[in-house]
Amino acid sequence: LKNTMAIVANHSGSISILDMLQNMREYDDSTYTHSLNVALICNILAGWLKLSDEEIELATACGLFHDIGKLLIPYSIISKPGKLSEEEFATIKKHPTLGYQLLLSQDVDDHVKNAALMHHERSNGSGYPLKLKGDEINQIAKIVSICDVFDNLISGRGGEQPKTAYEVIEYLVGMSNI
Repeated sequence: LKNTMAIVANHSGSISILDMLQNMREYDDSTYTHSLNVALICNILAGWLKLSDEEIELATACGLFHDIGKLLIPYSIISKPGKLSEEEFATIKKHPTLGYQLLLSQDVDDHVKNAALMHHERSNGSGYPLKLKGDEINQIAKIVSICDVFDNLISGRGGEQPKTAYEVIEYLVGMSNI
């Protein structure tokens, strides 16, 4: 965890990365909690994958900041209970690009920037915002993507009924070719 804190504690950008995290907490506690959950799940999954200590720390940081672009989405959309309209969903789909642009000004590892950009990409090209496929997607962003889906499903984010861990794993195995 020491290296993760070193990654996020660097204040050389125009807005410190820790300030961004605090802003996320103040803006929307649900997104903040989700980001913490994703970071912890990334840490566990990266360990299970037997990644190096450095890669585990990096995956944790990537999970922590994957949704930072939501700071730039109107709160009325972020906090809306239930299903989003097509227009609202189109707006929410901008958060990966906005997060990447926000992180460009920060002195953080490119994996953190790419995880923010690519965490909704899918190996078959069906994701967004760039419709990347397979190896075009950053490997740590793929880990973040899995952990993001896991937390969303298990916590019932987006108005869905919470799923059991077994149901979530079954779902993830089913979409493993996506």
